[in-house]
Amino acid sequence: VFDRSIDVQISRLRRLIEDDLNKPVFLQTKWGFGYIFNPDGDTAN
Repeated sequence: VFDRSIDVQISRLRRLIEDDLNKPVFLQTKWGFGYIFNPDGDTAN
C-alpha cells in the first residue's frame, strides 16, 4: 500500500458525498490526526 492510497480513496468518497469539495462537512481532514467522518454533517469539533 502506498502512502497516498488513503488520500485518493478519501478524495473519491468526497466527490460522491460532499456538496462543496472546498468545504467538506462529512469527511473532514484533521492535520496531524487523519480523517473524521461526521455522518450528520456537523462542522463542530
